[in-house]
Amino acid sequence: MSVKKIKITFSHSNKVVLATLLEQEQPQLVQEIWSLLKTPMRGYAHNTLSTGDLMECRPIAPYHPVEFGNQTNPLGGKTPMLCELKNGDIFWAGWYFGFIYGRCTEPMVAMGPNVARVDPEYLEDFHEAGQDMWNHVYLYHKLGTVVVERGDEE
Repeated sequence: MSVKKIKITFSHSNKVVLATLLEQEQPQLVQEIWSLLKTPMRGYAHNTLSTGDLMECRPIAPYHPVEFGNQTNPLGGKTPMLCELKNGDIFWAGWYFGFIYGRCTEPMVAMGPNVARVDPEYLEDFHEAGQDMWNHVYLYHKLGTVVVERGDEE
């Protein structure tokens, strides 16, 4: 079986990281994500204020209804608590990604299951890009964008 990767580009820091999709753990969701990413997905960054190092990458909402998750009704299988996730974990909520770029302290359920993990050599850049995006949104009041697209397939 080939290993599918996604490429994540952060607008302000110009950092680019690769993450491996967790196909064995979430085969159906990974296939849906891979199909969705035939065209790159551009979204705005929404960093949380009290949860910890969590950023949601939300594209324009889909025109047609899609199944999505929230904290009272998470999407798909095993859904972790935010405080169980660590730098590099990426969850999928049905139409947007959640990026954990450091420590989360809230004992709340994520909006969906973990579907990808940033490759180890990119973890520091991923953490720095998340912090930089937080600064742009809350300190400089500049909208941050993130592009998620298909990476290499090994």
